[in-house]
Amino acid sequence: MIYLMDILNEIQLSKYQIFSPGTGGKEFGNMKFDPTKIPTKLNISSMVQYGGQCINKPTGAFWTSSYKQKFKGSAWTSHKKMKFPTWHTSMGAVFEIKGSPKILKIRSHNDYMKVQKKAKLDASNKCGAGDMYMDWKKVSKMFDGVQLAGSIMSIPMLGQWDVESTCWFNMKKLEFVGTTKV
Repeated sequence: MIYLMDILNEIQLSKYQIFSPGTGGKEFGNMKFDPTKIPTKLNISSMVQYGGQCINKPTGAFWTSSYKQKFKGSAWTSHKKMKFPTWHTSMGAVFEIKGSPKILKIRSHNDYMKVQKKAKLDASNKCGAGDMYMDWKKVSKMFDGVQLAGSIMSIPMLGQWDVESTCWFNMKKLEFVGTTKV
């Protein structure tokens, strides 16, 4: 029997990815995309504390979401319009995935725990659940990127990821195609 949750967790990494600038809203200048400034080398590290809050996200990575051409957007652009309207810039940069990147797909808490055992970051001196954090720099040496392909409700340690998204560590696996309105 197929359950709705099973269907939702079968998100495939789309051939096209969209980077949607504007994170941080008007108070941070609503970042504009400049194709001449696409990063080629990324410096990945683990974010543990930001603004007094413990966050389990890689920093220095390039973030995209699976682009749905029919809808001119993605889960992230839709989420941003609804939850963070001041962050919306109505523009996205579309990238095509090159080759066969090695992507870590996290669909569930079990998926997270399997890789976390290999790339554990002990943040117990800074955060609660301190031994449950991920050493994202180590993960970046094993994978070209990581995709959150499940519900954040089932992955407590990734609560700040919001919706389906891919965090890229290797920019050689993406090729800029152009911009689009979202």
